[in-house]
Amino acid sequence: MTKKKTVLLIFLVAFNLRLGISSVAPILATIQRSLHLSNFSVSLLISIPVICMGVLAFLVAFVQKKLGRNKGIFLFLLILGVATLSRGVFNSFLGLVVSTLLIGCSIALIGPLLSGFIKEIFPEKAGLLIGIYSLSMGLGSVSASSLMGPLTRYFNGQWSTALAVWGLLAIISGFIWKLLADKTTSPATSKQFGTSFFADKKLWKLALFFGIQSGVFYSFTTWITSALLSKGVSPIWSITLLTTFTAVQMISSFLIPTLMDKFGTTKQWIICCSFCLLGSALLLIFANRLFMLVISILLAAIATGGFFPIAMLLPIRESQDASQASIYASIVQAFGYMIGGITPVLIGSFIDLTNSTASLYWFLLIGAILLLIVGHSLESEETDGKQTRVSQSNNH
Repeated sequence: MTKKKTVLLIFLVAFNLRLGISSVAPILATIQRSLHLSNFSVSLLISIPVICMGVLAFLVAFVQKKLGRNKGIFLFLLILGVATLSRGVFNSFLGLVVSTLLIGCSIALIGPLLSGFIKEIFPEKAGLLIGIYSLSMGLGSVSASSLMGPLTRYFNGQWSTALAVWGLLAIISGFIWKLLADKTTSPATSKQFGTSFFADKKLWKLALFFGIQSGVFYSFTTWITSALLSKGVSPIWSITLLTTFTAVQMISSFLIPTLMDKFGTTKQWIICCSFCLLGSALLLIFANRLFMLVISILLAAIATGGFFPIAMLLPIRESQDASQASIYASIVQAFGYMIGGITPVLIGSFIDLTNSTASLYWFLLIGAILLLIVGHSLESEETDGKQTRVSQSNNH
């Protein structure tokens, strides 16, 4: 199979990795009213898959050993599809929680395995391919968030059916992967977790960086609609701004890692994204006019769109081969997503306690500062060795 077709295959798989999460956010208020849930309970529908993406990522080495990379991706695409389809039948809160757990488990294993696939097929173009990976997930997110309203209306207000239809795409994608991927790669060699992995301070900093940016993104997407409503923005405008955020975030997630191959250093891009997030938080704290809120949403989209591919690219860059890339990505994503998954729940709890969405704004402010500090620390440690590797392999 040609490299272009392989890129399309990566694009197709990645497209499915946020549908089960992003499809919930636009109708969160509807689900909350329908099932009479508290803010804490409803936040679990966003946070559970993210936490699963952290905890279950530790099983990547086991899956690589028992199934191989390609069969593993195929199997968990099918599980992802079936779990999503089940939402149309089991539409109680318990049913949603169980389906959300399965969706999170599937994403937890597919993501790192796909990173290893990228490392194997495109070792010298990881930045571009992570950009395509991020772009595809962004397109999935914007498709889910923008179409959930029309789909719910099409199914006469049956939000559970609207949530379920996204499962069909995952199942179809799984069979396409099965047909084409085996012609592309050799079986993945297996490496296990060792104490050397966990003793690496840089790896812990990568996990912290990933966790903070993940917490910022999921907290923002979970609570920004409620925040906008509390500032007097109409429901239609709130959903429109959420969709706009997702679209701009998607474009940013492709452009920033692509531009990183040509201009500036990782440190400079981290600084740029941090100041965008800082500006967004300050506008949310002090502004109430719609125009300023739109600017805030755009700045947050640029920031989160840049932070994610940077956080994804760094573990791949540090690995020696495809199997190790999957292990590195799984460790970073394991701890990172656990941090990111807990954060929206904590924000929801603070909103319940204070009856105010100001907790979100201050978290974004603190998150921007922490990402700047941790990112600067990472870049300071890596600069000399990284520049040597980049000049030799063009892998930046």
